[in-house]
Parts: sequence; structure tokens; C-alpha cells
Amino acid sequence: MLAGIFENIAPEYEMAWSIYLACAVFVFLVAWRWTRWIRPILLKHLIRFAGLGAMLIPMPHTTVDGLWVPAIGIAVVSGIIEGAEVAQRGLRVVGFGAVFGAAFGLIPGIIETLFRRKYPEKPKPKKGAQATEAAPEQNGFDESHAAADQEGSISGDANKGKVEPRLA
Repeated sequence: MLAGIFENIAPEYEMAWSIYLACAVFVFLVAWRWTRWIRPILLKHLIRFAGLGAMLIPMPHTTVDGLWVPAIGIAVVSGIIEGAEVAQRGLRVVGFGAVFGAAFGLIPGIIETLFRRKYPEKPKPKKGAQATEAAPEQNGFDESHAAADQEGSISGDANKGKVEPRLA
């Protein structure tokens, strides 16, 4: 069924789509990092997937039959060259892609929300005096090394009295 689809595609067309998809993946990964601070999980996923849908939805080229191009590219280029009236067709497709992406983003958002309700995060230990008293080995200082170092058995007599943190 799909055997004849890719036979008549020009190498330039494949290269252009490959470059566009690589750039879209990079932009998506950067946007993923930028949106990680958003607390509501559903909102975070809606924003991420709406952007992904808007970036990746294709539409047929306005002048060349059989040529599919990114809708956001058509909207921007048509808006700059021909005006806002011509760009509306591309903007409608971009809006459809954003709505479709946001709807698709509900699925991982709901899954993550349910997972976090079932398995809540454990509270992190407080930093300060209570944490250093409770776990002295967390800051790299061990009492047994300090006692041995003061005797000069670990690092020799040249460093006698100096306490070095344990790195392992």
C-alpha cells in the first residue's frame, strides 16, 4: 500500500524535510526544558504537545500540487510576502495542529497525574544543622578518617592534623 508513495520524491524535498524535522526536534527539546518548572502537570503537557502539533502539521503547498510543506512555514512566508489574508489558511492549519497536539497531550498528562497520585514523592531532607547532625557522611567527612589522620597513619606526618574529605 505504501510502496509507491516514496518513489517520486525528489532528494531535495527529502533533505528539506529532514532538516526541518531535525530543527523541530531541537526546538521541542529546548521547549521541554523550558516548561519543566510548570507545576500543573496537565498544563505542562498541553503546552508541550500544542507546540509540537503546531510545528509538525503539514499542509499542501499553495502553488505546487503534491508537495506537502510545514503549515507554520506557509503561514509565515505567506504572511510576509502576500499579506495576512493569504496567511490565514496556513494559520488555520497551525491552529488545528495546536489543538490536536494539546488534545493528544492530555494522554501523558493524565497518566503522569495518576502516577504521581499513586506514588507521591518522598520529602527531601532539610539542609542545615539538622541534616549535618543526622548524617555526617553526606558532606564527605567521616570521623574515622579524621581520627586516623590526626595520628598520621593515612597521609603521613607531613599532613598531620589536616582533615581531608573522603571522595568516595
